Amino acid sequence: MPALSSTMTEGKIVEWLKQPGDKVGRGESVLVVESDKADMDVESFQDGYLAAVLMPAGSTAHRGWRMWASKS
Repeated sequence: MPALSSTMTEGKIVEWLKQPGDKVGRGESVLVVESDKADMDVESFQDGYLAAVLMPAGSTAHRGWRMWASKS
């Protein structure tokens, strides 16, 4: 989970916009996270495919936790 604001320590996963097997481009939104201030999109840092969702919608992820696995 990237820090989406300067005060964010955790966020609730609201919705996955991509599913395992979907192609994902760098900068493309993968999921929506509810932080302490607003709902925000989390973008992919690389091109590839979403291999697995590691935390389902409704889960709370702390900053630095991995939420999905990708493959090139």
